[in-house]
Amino acid sequence: MKKLTLSLALVLLGVLLSCSDMFAASQQARYIFMQNITANSATAKWLYNGDGAGRLVVVRADNSWGDTETALGTTTSAFADVNGSYGTAPQIGATGSYVVDVHTGISKQIALSGLASGTTYWIRIFEWDEDAGEYDYFTTSGGFNNPRSFVTLTAVPQPPTDITITAGNCDFDISWTAGVNSTGTIMSLFYDDTDSLCADIPTGVLGTFSAVAGDTIPTDWIDIDLGDLTSIEGFPIENFNADHLVRMWGYNGNVDNVSSTFTDEMFTPIEDCDGPTFTITVFHLIWQDSVWVVGDSVGPGACEVGGRYRVYVNWTEPVEDFDETSIILAGATMVGGTWIASENLEDYQFDIETSGLTGEVGIDIDGLYADCVGNEGGSGEYNIPPLNLLSTENFAVLSGAGITGTTNTAITGDVGTSPIT
Repeated sequence: MKKLTLSLALVLLGVLLSCSDMFAASQQARYIFMQNITANSATAKWLYNGDGAGRLVVVRADNSWGDTETALGTTTSAFADVNGSYGTAPQIGATGSYVVDVHTGISKQIALSGLASGTTYWIRIFEWDEDAGEYDYFTTSGGFNNPRSFVTLTAVPQPPTDITITAGNCDFDISWTAGVNSTGTIMSLFYDDTDSLCADIPTGVLGTFSAVAGDTIPTDWIDIDLGDLTSIEGFPIENFNADHLVRMWGYNGNVDNVSSTFTDEMFTPIEDCDGPTFTITVFHLIWQDSVWVVGDSVGPGACEVGGRYRVYVNWTEPVEDFDETSIILAGATMVGGTWIASENLEDYQFDIETSGLTGEVGIDIDGLYADCVGNEGGSGEYNIPPLNLLSTENFAVLSGAGITGTTNTAITGDVGTSPIT
């Protein structure tokens, strides 16, 4: 009897084990379809569930599932259910596959969110069973049309916002906020050709430009792809003394996918119809502790001994082609290779040396020099008051009539003589 009882128990145990294996998942979900695909979301539906207690909906960027199958084959724990949110979905190991939904019941669809625009994704559904808190994921085969791929739409780009422009006379700085769903910006630059501010009889007024009224004449900068920049410093103005209009579009991916609307911003450059002017100052140099030290300025009418002097030429705006060859010296020599030009091409300095044995020291600027707009000054405006040496040890800085360039302080009247000391 004991042998019979033991035999029956073993048979029943075998039946139980056989039933447990029999109810393990063996069929995956079939026929996955996609619906309502947008730039950042989609809905996945399938015709038939598999035969597991539930299923994992998994999304990845390619169709390589080998590492995912291996990882799931050794996983016995549950995954968090994020209800289709790709951006917060847990990863299966380090496989690049993300569990976007833990599905149970008879429902056969899931809304996916947090996707990137214009991107190819692969979606696969794995059946699973659970026994006493341990999960068994079925990975050995796929179902019909499971896995499958889909592509999100390219995002609809919007134009830039918050355009800010600071304009000078010859260039402007511009910054902006990239448009929503935009990976780049396109810009066109227009100007108003109705203004003629520097003519003998000026016409037009700056600051009255209206795109609605027209007059938007294209510059050479039309449909420029700025890439992912959000600011530019020193963009050149080529149509001076005229109101301008900046027009910007956003695009996503490439310039063919451009926003259907644009953003306009008007700006007015600084009016500039005059050539540059300058101021010259001269300082006595003192040899001290083996270096030249700048001393007092040589003021109008003041007498100074011959020696070394520091000369500064300060223009009111940048000038072109002005260098040491533009300076003509009489009774003095430029020494030490001391010509220095500032980065903004407005400020220059050099040293001169005179023995004091000549009757007059002259500093003259040779030629005409234009600003960035192209305005030039006449040579008469650029005569520099000479340094007059009336004895072997004294000279004074004087000014001529009608001279706009001055030394130290403005001096008017005819060229005079320095006081005899």
